[in-house]
Parts: sequence; structure tokens; C-alpha cells
Amino acid sequence: SEAECERVARLFRVYFSKDVGVGEGERDYLVDHTIVTYLMGPNWEFREFYGKGTDAEAMKDKVMRQKREAEMGL
Repeated sequence: SEAECERVARLFRVYFSKDVGVGEGERDYLVDHTIVTYLMGPNWEFREFYGKGTDAEAMKDKVMRQKREAEMGL
């Protein structure tokens, strides 16, 4: 539901806005939103986030570091 989306957006401190009626059909819409990828741990705890400026190689390295730390219990 829209209320659930708003609750989760506040929880993760992200932004979204739906712009209805921008396309040819009445069901067309655009969604403006925060561009962030979250890495969650094995128990769904927040570990790290990556913004749109994080390239694939850097993200891979950071994810692998986080994986090793989680395996060591850090």
C-alpha cells in the first residue's frame, strides 16, 4: 500500500514521488526516487549503502569486505 511504502521510505531515509498522468495512457506515471543500494546483513541489519556514484568494482570490493566481516562476526 502507499502507506507501507511511505513507512519504509522514512525507515530507510529515502525519497520517492509519483507523478501521475505524464504518459499517453491514464495508467502511465513516473517515479522520482533516491538512487541508493543497501547492503543488509544476514539478520537484515543495515551494513552499508552505495550511492549512484559507486562503480561496480568498488561495490564488489566493499560487499566482499562486508561478507568477510560478517563471517567473522564483526
